[in-house]
Amino acid sequence: MASRNQYTRYCIFYSEIDINLINNYNTIINCTPLGTYPNINICPNIPYLKISNKSYLYDLVYNPKDTLFIKIGKKKGSIINNGINMLYLQANLSWKIWYQIFDSSIYERILQI
Repeated sequence: MASRNQYTRYCIFYSEIDINLINNYNTIINCTPLGTYPNINICPNIPYLKISNKSYLYDLVYNPKDTLFIKIGKKKGSIINNGINMLYLQANLSWKIWYQIFDSSIYERILQI
């Protein structure tokens, strides 16, 4: 886990992410608001040089749909996903919790996005 601020002993700073770390872990999840509208020209400061078609980039940001983080992943041939699926799943589960309404078909639709 990387952060702008080091919260625990299990967390490193973005500046500590190097090429070796990127080589050893193929999944990178952006859990920050970086890239959210209107600041669409920023992304996490990591070494994108080693991102490849073997990388999986997941951005929890969904507005814009293609953040700079996602665009870089697309350009490198990475598997990419933005946060819209998570938003839909959270909404569906909220309806289940509060109104006892659950739409199981939403999972099939999300897989098609």
